[in-house]
Amino acid sequence: MPELAIRGVEMHGERMWSWRWVKRAIDEGAALGLNTLVLHRNDLLDLLAFPTCYFGVERIWARWPVRYHNIDNNRQYLRAILRYAADHGMLVLLEVKELSFHDSLLQIRPELLKGAAVCASDPFWWEFLEAKVCEVFEALPDLGGLIVSSATRETRVTISANECRCPRCRATKAEDWYAALIGAMWRPLAARNKRLAVRDFSYTRDNQGAVLRAAGRVSPEIVISLKNTPHDYYPTFPDNPAIGHVGAHPQWVEFDTWGQFFGLGVFPAIILDDLRRRLAHCAGNGVSGVIARTDWEVINDASVFDTLNAANFSGFARLAREPTVATLALIDEQLRRPVATALGGGLAEAEFDLGNWPQARAALAEALARSWALMEKTVFVLRHVFHEDCMFPDSLRKAEMMALEVHGLADWEPAMEGALAPTEATLAAVMAEKDAAAAEAEALEALIVAATEGLPEPGRTALRQTFSLYRWYVEGFRSCARACFTVRLHRTEASGAWREAAEREIAGLAGYRKTLARRLEGTRFAPLVYWLLDVARLDSLIADLRRFI
Repeated sequence: MPELAIRGVEMHGERMWSWRWVKRAIDEGAALGLNTLVLHRNDLLDLLAFPTCYFGVERIWARWPVRYHNIDNNRQYLRAILRYAADHGMLVLLEVKELSFHDSLLQIRPELLKGAAVCASDPFWWEFLEAKVCEVFEALPDLGGLIVSSATRETRVTISANECRCPRCRATKAEDWYAALIGAMWRPLAARNKRLAVRDFSYTRDNQGAVLRAAGRVSPEIVISLKNTPHDYYPTFPDNPAIGHVGAHPQWVEFDTWGQFFGLGVFPAIILDDLRRRLAHCAGNGVSGVIARTDWEVINDASVFDTLNAANFSGFARLAREPTVATLALIDEQLRRPVATALGGGLAEAEFDLGNWPQARAALAEALARSWALMEKTVFVLRHVFHEDCMFPDSLRKAEMMALEVHGLADWEPAMEGALAPTEATLAAVMAEKDAAAAEAEALEALIVAATEGLPEPGRTALRQTFSLYRWYVEGFRSCARACFTVRLHRTEASGAWREAAEREIAGLAGYRKTLARRLEGTRFAPLVYWLLDVARLDSLIADLRRFI
């Protein structure tokens, strides 16, 4: 494999504002051979620039003095990061979603509002965006460039979810809008010899194609940054079809090592075999950069660094340079460093060492090597997403939306169309998958309990509780899936037998909910545990399913 020019670590959560965690990302990333730090926040440019060409000093002090000082402080913080990263041979890139703006802009440009909607096609936006980029890079000239998502619905202004119905908006084509946005960012960056990478992050094939064409209209020098799987980080999905098909543009590919869609690092899911295969796919398709995400903006104070999924991150860095290293060797290498589980909440005193405990280390390595096979059968249903950000579904409609619409697999793999049709064969396959997961979870817990008998604290309790709660998590998704898919079949068949079957499965889900509530009563685990094992969502799902009986 030729050496990748960009080997990055991405921080997307609130920990990017903690010097402790940024320093750790740089230290560990550099030690592992990574050479780029990506700081990702949707509105990051608005936290670093007004721009002052629209806001005079008097107006700033009269109305927004706190924002003024926040921007100044944020710039000083970034300068410190830039200096430390440079000392460790790391480039720093900012990743954003545009268009974004602070509410103060609407006070000085009220014409941007058309009724209750912000007009996405107003030509002012391109002037504003260019000024914003210029101001950021004048203040922080050592930045290496920007990565931008232009087709996502997760911005304040976008043509892909535009609510303005003015004649100009109705006449604006998505590709033209994306090209105008990309051009407004490219011009000031190109003038400063900085990189611009355009992400293909989009919800549909049509949006993805429009973004790629728009970037091509602006400059072939623009990097196309692609998620390794289409739409989002689902290891059960096929390779992103755009990889290797971006024309003359350089390509970077993004990976998730933490577990945004597979356990959030609380319950381990080691995806090194998947990473190895996909990195090889990248190498064979002209990719020149890869980036490992370590966290997610939605979740407070959590990242891969203090979880058992740390083996994904360190293994990713190693595989990006040495693709033939065996998976168990990569896991063992990580376990020879200080170990932590997400239950420790990132506290230093929660770390433990397995160096003198080979039996526990070997058992944990085996459990981690088997963990993805378990997670795949837990939060996915026959490869489809069956969760909402790793939480239990809270209604039948929500479960169907996640699996078939919001995260639809068939849009990217047409052969999967109808794979979750409400039939007896589908129900049998779902039940078999979830029963297998439950058996595997019990086996992994037993393996860890036996191997940690003499292990000192905090390691003994941390590992035992993690795999015990993992078993509860698996059983919860098993109960949810059985109930949801049986009710779906009952709604289709409308027979007495399927009604009785649906009632039994709902009763089983209610029984699980009751025992889970008892298990969690009085506990004080890290906050994410209660996100993943949320009794209130089960209450909502049970009530919803009963409506169909």
